[in-house]
Amino acid sequence: MKAVHQKLTKYISFHMLGTAGLSCYILADTYFVAKGLGSNGLAALNIALPIYNLIYGVGMMIGMGAATRYSLEKNERDGGGADLFTQACYLVLFFGLLFVCLGLFANRQITALFQANEEIFSMTQTYLTVVLLFAPFFLMNHLLLAFIRNDGSPNLAMAGMLSSSLANTICDYIFIFPCGMGMLGAVLATGFSPIFSMAVLSLHFIRKKNQFRLYRLRPRWTRMKNLLSLGVSSLVTEFSNGIVILVFNTLLLGMLGNLGVAAYGVLANIALVILAIFTGISQGMQPIVSQSRGVGRWDEVTDGYRFCLVLSLLIAPLIYLFCVFFQEPIIMAFNEEKNLALLSIASEGLVVYFIGFLFAGANIITCVYFSAIGVAQASFLLSLLRGLLLIVPSAILLSMVFGVLGVWLAFPVTEGITSLAAIACYRRERNKRLSQGTA
Repeated sequence: MKAVHQKLTKYISFHMLGTAGLSCYILADTYFVAKGLGSNGLAALNIALPIYNLIYGVGMMIGMGAATRYSLEKNERDGGGADLFTQACYLVLFFGLLFVCLGLFANRQITALFQANEEIFSMTQTYLTVVLLFAPFFLMNHLLLAFIRNDGSPNLAMAGMLSSSLANTICDYIFIFPCGMGMLGAVLATGFSPIFSMAVLSLHFIRKKNQFRLYRLRPRWTRMKNLLSLGVSSLVTEFSNGIVILVFNTLLLGMLGNLGVAAYGVLANIALVILAIFTGISQGMQPIVSQSRGVGRWDEVTDGYRFCLVLSLLIAPLIYLFCVFFQEPIIMAFNEEKNLALLSIASEGLVVYFIGFLFAGANIITCVYFSAIGVAQASFLLSLLRGLLLIVPSAILLSMVFGVLGVWLAFPVTEGITSLAAIACYRRERNKRLSQGTA
């Protein structure tokens, strides 16, 4: 098992750095928007964020689903999975065009749907429109990252993610301050970022290290449906994050106005980076577990999952304690106006809301584990539980009882209940394999 642990450590370290860097897309926007546009800019950014979650989720669904299926089939039978990259590219083209059409013809309606009030409507609409127009680049970047990671180049995938984050940060500063472009500058910086990443990822093809390529094939719905089934949990997770942000924004807007939405925006964007750390662990685990599952080495599959689970359970309390101890400087970094009311709201929220991370890491890893071994139903169920079925009603009901505190409580309550469901799903899957004699 030592060799498996070494390989896992290599993949996880690359992907934790890469996904944390990738998550800084929105965090950099948050920081520079807070500096340049104040609390109204923060509120507008947070209201527009669900669109980014949706695009990110579709990209993850196509990329993770296709790359996982590619890795499983490549090891199950010689030459398997050769067509998957081409079929995934068809999906990128379809969804990319769909998002562009929404950006061109439905941007105002979406902005109104997201409850942006008159004060921040224009900034929200700008962010939504440009993100949708750049969606094809986000989708293709996710697809390349997933395939290159499963093609034995986790270091290049990490370099691609970090280069896009660095480019976004630099462009954010240039566009917002020297160029004075405001919200348009922030979203253009985000839109250009995946292009830098794809430029770095192209080295995989230039060096001729790739075992996948485009083929002259017709779209095959059965094949596309097959790969999407393993990635749908990623879509559910990210799409649900967008719905949750929308629900939280609506609740907080009614109770605290734009200031409440701005405070939640700070927490939501910090949370993106923390969740990216756990996503990095799970994405580092996925190629190893899928490859071991493909050749029937179930001892390595189990060992890899448990290794990542323990790692997340060790990291989670450290992250929580760090955020609680340094809560004021963290929040004030996004509070250019030094608004004490915003600090008070965000501080209370951080202490309660971030308790959810004690469970979230294990839940994310378990969802990806089930996808990685081809058990799509369990992965989908857990994603749906933590994404929509529990957190939305919890937020509404708890807010009716406890007010703003109830909104913050919804996340830890949801993740705690999902953890119990994850344990039950794992035991069921394990017992099934034992009864079949495959464990």
